Amino acid sequence: MHARAVRFGRDPDTIKVLPGIVPVIGDTEKQAKALHDKLHALSHPQSGLSTLSYHLGVDLSRFPQDQVPPENLDVPGVEGHYREVAELTRR
Repeated sequence: MHARAVRFGRDPDTIKVLPGIVPVIGDTEKQAKALHDKLHALSHPQSGLSTLSYHLGVDLSRFPQDQVPPENLDVPGVEGHYREVAELTRR
């Protein structure tokens, strides 16, 4: 990323990488919101749950979806990722 920034005349120290950010852009805020709503309507909650389960290494389908996941869970993957998701869910 830094090398590309230099090639395009940008200061590489000003580059910020925000993983997980998915901007939805339109010519106007109203168009962007409409596109966001359309994209959201196309996604199925089970698909997101399956993807999140895969990344966390935990089968999240075994927990009630309307409750906060357990705090003390033996996580085979990166424990920090699971804690982050659990904290976001609590909020």
